[in-house]
Amino acid sequence: MISRISPSREPGSAPEISATNIFLIFGGVVFISHFLLCSKFGIYEDDYILVLPTFIWSWFDWLRAITSDLLSPPQGRPLYYCVQHTLSFLTTHGGNTVGGYLVSFLIVTINGFLMFRLLSRVLSPFAGFIGAMTLILFPIDTSRQILMHQAALLLPMTVLLAALLCYVGGRRVIAFILAGTLLLTYESFYLPFLIAPLLTWEPSRKMIRRLVEHLMVFFLIAGGIFFFRELFGEERARSTVENLGGIVPKVLAACTLGPMNAGSALLLRPIDAILHSDVFEWFALICVALLTMFVLRKLPSVPRTIVRVGKETDLGSDRYYRTKILVAMVGGVLAWSISYLLAFRPGYFPPVVSIGRLTAVHTVGAVGGAILVATVFQMIVGKVNQGILRTALFSTAAVLFGGMSAFALHVQRTEYVADWSKQQQFWRNLTADIRDVEDGDLIMVELSIDPDAMPVTQGEPAFGEVNYPPLALPYFIEFPPVWKQVPRVYGYWAQCEFEDTDKGRKLHTPPWLPSIWPVISNERFVYFRVEQKRLVRVSEPVDIGGKKFTPRSKPLQTLPPLRTTGVFNNLFGEPSSNRWFTLKNARPYPQ
Repeated sequence: MISRISPSREPGSAPEISATNIFLIFGGVVFISHFLLCSKFGIYEDDYILVLPTFIWSWFDWLRAITSDLLSPPQGRPLYYCVQHTLSFLTTHGGNTVGGYLVSFLIVTINGFLMFRLLSRVLSPFAGFIGAMTLILFPIDTSRQILMHQAALLLPMTVLLAALLCYVGGRRVIAFILAGTLLLTYESFYLPFLIAPLLTWEPSRKMIRRLVEHLMVFFLIAGGIFFFRELFGEERARSTVENLGGIVPKVLAACTLGPMNAGSALLLRPIDAILHSDVFEWFALICVALLTMFVLRKLPSVPRTIVRVGKETDLGSDRYYRTKILVAMVGGVLAWSISYLLAFRPGYFPPVVSIGRLTAVHTVGAVGGAILVATVFQMIVGKVNQGILRTALFSTAAVLFGGMSAFALHVQRTEYVADWSKQQQFWRNLTADIRDVEDGDLIMVELSIDPDAMPVTQGEPAFGEVNYPPLALPYFIEFPPVWKQVPRVYGYWAQCEFEDTDKGRKLHTPPWLPSIWPVISNERFVYFRVEQKRLVRVSEPVDIGGKKFTPRSKPLQTLPPLRTTGVFNNLFGEPSSNRWFTLKNARPYPQ
């Protein structure tokens, strides 16, 4: 008697977990691993440029910004800037960043669920869960918590997975429309869509025609949008065309180095977590590992296409399915490799960074990596039956994902929480020491490699913070509206370029924003340097570009504090019980 196995159950297995529960499980893993401590996160690096301004926007400011994003798109990415400005304005207004992080948490959870749905349809629910867990825990990418990555990385991942799911489901026109939008958001996410036909493999001549048609449409869309962006002067598109000969070797190197480094992190970082986690991280490891074991024991590891004759598997359908796994495996390797195709650009090449914001270079590769890991586990589970070997396989997956979760939790604590705590201390100290600042004054900070006194996100250059403070101070201090030139905070380092003008020495800091470069003159600036791990204001003459300049002396009398904004208070204020009426009015011990 020939029978098909129900996709919801295997012989002797427990009832399958519902889709809703799967989604909630992914949500729990994502929250523990990446956002458990989000109330202690802040803003980091480019958040000062893209997110901080939205904290004080009105609806009119938002409308003006997105109109500009669409009509004059920076970097040729209208959808990215429009969506990011909208998300930041709606979820972090006033400096309440937790709302933004909860949105990121939801997007990452949805991405895991979409990968589960995709691989469940292509291979099996077992493979879907393995692939989804690999995606949401991909350990070399430690950049999910950066708010400005919501529209650059997290949502494009959602669109890519939705496009692949539509393609596998036969809705190919919709799939190409969705994939095409990625070229106007973050173009690297368009590349893995190339493998879509490999996820729908079938032994027929139609398959060859489908592949050819897919390639033609894929490159036609990419070429059309690339030409459009180059036509309108998008600098990176133009430089790519002009330097194609020098780019090719870097592209080949990137497509090799990226997967190698990400693959080694998949194996080594769970081991690192097992060896070095503390009690808090071990608790997360055990919880995620047990949850993984529980889910894998309930999910079927065979698809509807497998046919049994009595208790035996039909060899024809089994052979076809194994071929399908191998083709999907090839697709995973290809998607993983080509995701680094654009990593030849400065700041991303070579793609070997493994900590900090720039690990975002590996985000796109998580799709191909997840497919590859899922196919490997699917191939193995097909060769082992119930018993010790199957339990060993499930245990391996459980330890792997538990270790990844513990590692991610460690990153939360040691990078995001710790770095924001240092940033808070930096801004509190600085603003407390500039109470005498006047209209037109400059605040110069001599940059230091001391990570405690002057925090820099890991993986960044030692003086990476030079890019961000100049834009921040006007959002933190309520300067008098009659002031013509509000004070700003600038970083200075010995190699900083400069030019002399009739008004003083103009410093090229930050290098990327010449419109606000400061002009130094005697007694018109406040100067800080790091001494004994503390930010200290100095009054003696300082050397700036080989010439001595005298900063303003610290006032002898104690001045009242500067009037800080609501944004400053939300970001840097100490935790308070003012709104907790049972604590605010709590009774002391009677005297």
